[in-house]
Parts: sequence; structure tokens; C-alpha cells
Amino acid sequence: MVKLWVFGATACRACHGLTYPVQAEREDDRLARRANKIRMRLGEEPGLSFPFPRRPKGMHRRTYDRLAQEVFDIEWRLEAMLAAKWQSMCSRLGVTDMDIDFI
Repeated sequence: MVKLWVFGATACRACHGLTYPVQAEREDDRLARRANKIRMRLGEEPGLSFPFPRRPKGMHRRTYDRLAQEVFDIEWRLEAMLAAKWQSMCSRLGVTDMDIDFI
């Protein structure tokens, strides 16, 4: 157990209800962080707008395939979550997709 020095006395994180920032992350943020971490490991910029990176020199094909599949699965889940949020927002506003002009 990690001890903290708080106001002149030692205390543990659990006793004071202290958490790490990642413990308060939403599921979609956690998934995006994981996908970005893998993309950077493969030598590419983080984010969905960049093309998927090629296999880095020296990386086993099986390792690359496993990481690529994990990123594709995560990004598929993220897109489904985004679509559900979009539908929820549109229904709350009483708007259909056809009513929205994308510029």
C-alpha cells in the first residue's frame, strides 16, 4: 500500500478516497487511449484520421496482426458508441439525420 503525506500525517489513498485520473475516464475515452497507444507503438500518429501504419521493421508478423486486430476492434466499438450517442442526441432534440446540413 502506498502511503501519502497529507497535512503533516501519513495516509493511504483508499482512506481519503483519492483516485488516479484514469479511474474516472469514460469507456470511450479509455478505448481511444488504448487504440492511440497501439498506433504510436506502431510508429503512427494517434487518432482515427491517420492511415493505419505498416508493420515496423523487426516486428513479428503475428504481433503486428494481433495489435492491428485489437485496434480495428476498438475502433469498431468506438464508432458504434459514437453512432449511439448521435442517435440519442438527435432524438432528444427531435431532429432526424435528414434535417441536419453538414458543411
